[in-house]
Amino acid sequence: MGFALRFEYNTYEPVAIFDRTHSDGIGIEAFATSGWCLDHVLRELSESYAELAEPDPSLMLSMELFTGSRLESSQRARFLAIVSALEPLSEGRSPGPEVSAFVDSCIARLDQELSVSTTARESIRGRLRHLRAESIRQGILRVARETLPATTDAHGTVDDAYTVRSQILHHGCPDDLDLDLEDFGQKVSVVLRELYSARLRRGQCRGS
Repeated sequence: MGFALRFEYNTYEPVAIFDRTHSDGIGIEAFATSGWCLDHVLRELSESYAELAEPDPSLMLSMELFTGSRLESSQRARFLAIVSALEPLSEGRSPGPEVSAFVDSCIARLDQELSVSTTARESIRGRLRHLRAESIRQGILRVARETLPATTDAHGTVDDAYTVRSQILHHGCPDDLDLDLEDFGQKVSVVLRELYSARLRRGQCRGS
């Protein structure tokens, strides 16, 4: 060799010197793996997935809105998106035949008021028809109360959230300017997660 070599031994262990001219004999090494073939694995997954019930579309929509809320660029937009995620969970119910009969009588009386313009009558008639069904706000309040009876503040949190949401939509900001929308949104998020958990535990899926 026409150049020098320097060996650096960076360890506290003692040096071991091997006789490179000494042979241990012939050695053979081998390894093997075992497992299922790809077709079998995919077939098992496909069959298991096929046995699941179809997901509730309203629950899926609510989850999509909730997860998408974190992508909003401002606190107001995030808060509005979180509260909007509550609405698909509302299970609208009829207030009863008595209310429907009252609405019908109001519509009949409205039709007799010829002093009211046709455009105004159509507008009022449409709003009266909506009274036959439970409002979205009342529906989600009822769902929160019935689904989370042990969570004492769930109903109040949802009610306050809709109040703040209405203030933001109509005035651009909440009436209480000191309200921390990020913190309040986290409280609504906790209620949403508990509602999701309860719905999934009950297996409320379409066709189940």
